[in-house]
Formats: sequence, structure tokens, C-alpha cells
Amino acid sequence: MKLIQVVACVVMALTVRITSVLAESPSKPLFIAFIGGFDSDPTADQIAGTAPRGVGNSGMFQLAGDLRLDGVAAEYFNWNGRAAGKIKEQPAPLSKGIAAQLRQRHAKRPDEKLAIVGNSWGGHTAWEVSQLLSEEPALSLELVVFLDPSSVGRFDKAQPDKLPGNVKQAVTIATRNALGWKKWADEPRAEFLDLGDPANVLLKKPGPAYDSVFDVKAHIAGEWDAAIHKHIQSRLLKVAMPETDKNPG
Repeated sequence: MKLIQVVACVVMALTVRITSVLAESPSKPLFIAFIGGFDSDPTADQIAGTAPRGVGNSGMFQLAGDLRLDGVAAEYFNWNGRAAGKIKEQPAPLSKGIAAQLRQRHAKRPDEKLAIVGNSWGGHTAWEVSQLLSEEPALSLELVVFLDPSSVGRFDKAQPDKLPGNVKQAVTIATRNALGWKKWADEPRAEFLDLGDPANVLLKKPGPAYDSVFDVKAHIAGEWDAAIHKHIQSRLLKVAMPETDKNPG
């Protein structure tokens, strides 16, 4: 065999081996739990991966899929702890069920970072899960994103008055809808992005009335807003790859 053929075979073997190693090695050791809002269970087409972008019943499920395409591990939960497509199954495991699954995953992957993204009622659930994970043995959460979180109608629940101690960083992305949470006072770990502020680049006219107090359609639109998705995605990728120079858009 000629020398050039030998070299070509060696290069090919090394390429296959390197590709295999990279496939086996998690380059982004982060797991994200996405939690949807009231009646936001993804459709069968979304779950099958045949739904077009922006079509379906769960923007959070779509965003979870986007992060998986980025190489980040992600899973969708309904606000009541049920998996995608199973929101009506009873009994519902609620926040305790999600927290238990995260603990089980962490036990198998102790070096993996954890993050949570919750929308509307799922925002309240995200807080509950965070609080449960703050109990000993506590699990640290790198980032919790509350997308227009709401506690209205959650039985006897109201907006929590503080952020759990195990959360390193949080951001609330909120419309001015009366259903939503307000800014936490004296909480340096929590950022508050007011979607109704004209200075906020995520508020675009024409577009959803994020500055309206009573426009429920705007509350729903936030779950699907491509600019908001991009912003959240950028923040999560920065957690997954701290060395990146990407900034939230």
C-alpha cells in the first residue's frame, strides 16, 4: 500500500474515533427542566416532532426542543408534574414529582448543572420545585427563568415573597398583566425584565400588548414569542458554556 493511502486510512480512523468520543462526551453538562402553564400540554404533533414552528399548544415544549438541538439536555413537564401529553392523568405528582425526578437525575449525574424555566402557572411550580430542592441535601440551581409567572387560581397560593436560597441566579420576564408576579424587593440574585417597558427591546409595536394590564392574549403570546425564546435560549447556553461570549439578545 502506498504511503499516501496509509496516511489517508490513519486520518480517517482518527476522525471516526474523535467523532465517537465527542458524541459520547457531554460538551454542555446542563439539564433544563421546562415547566408549562395552565392547559399548555403539547399536542400530539408537537410530541411527534411534526408540528411546524409556532404551531401547537406549548411554546415551552418547542423551546425545550430548541435547546436539545443545541446539545443541551432538556425535559418538559406540565405545571402539575405530568409529562408531555399526560396532563390529565391522575393523580398528578405536582412539584414534588418534578423535584424527585431532578434529584434522581442528579444522583446519576452529580457533575451536571441544573436550571429551570417555568411559564405562567409553571412559573409558580418552578418556584415550588426550587424550594423543595433547597431542602437538605440541597441541590444548587444555576438559573431559574420565570416567564410571566402567575399564581392566580392556583388554589390558595400567591406569589412567593422570596427566592429559595439554592438559586444562584433568577430572571423574571414579565408582562404588565394583572395575573403576573411583581418584582421581588431587595433580591440581588433576581433580575426583573419588564416586557411593558418601552425601553425593553422585547416590546415591539405592532405586537402583543405586553404593557396592558388586562390583555390575557398578551400573557399567552409571551409563551410563543420568538424574541423571548431567543433571549432565554441565550441565557441558558451561557450557563451551559460559561466561556462563550454570547450575550442575551
